[in-house]
Amino acid sequence: MSIFINYYSTPAKVPENSSFKKSLTAFSMKVMTTPKDCAKVNHFVPIMQEHLGSVMNLARIKLLAFVLHALCAIQTVSLHKTASAMPSSVKRDSNMRRLQRFIAGYSLNLDLVARVIFALMPVKTGLVLSLDRSNWKFGEVNINILMLE
Repeated sequence: MSIFINYYSTPAKVPENSSFKKSLTAFSMKVMTTPKDCAKVNHFVPIMQEHLGSVMNLARIKLLAFVLHALCAIQTVSLHKTASAMPSSVKRDSNMRRLQRFIAGYSLNLDLVARVIFALMPVKTGLVLSLDRSNWKFGEVNINILMLE
């Protein structure tokens, strides 16, 4: 028998061969990473360091490289899934807390982020730009966004 912590954080004993154990394992959302994934992240770090090194320390640059890799792998912006897909040796909850601290306490310079993205693009000519406008109402506040993509 194994002891699992369920969604509500209360211990429960679950038989080894139960279907609940299989569904709980699927719910944990752990994405398997390989040494090849770490090599991909290590490829991004010098490029990102070239553009972000003057305003960001190496630990934050590596975190962004992990997040970029995870976002490409899972193709969603869920923090839990992103934390699970980060190719690091720490537990998902540690990655999750690291992401939360980064988001809460750091303001990214979006001009620098755009430069890094452009530097990582394999093709730099013949690009098509798209202009999009969107409007939302958040309570009494109108939010208008004009995006150049």
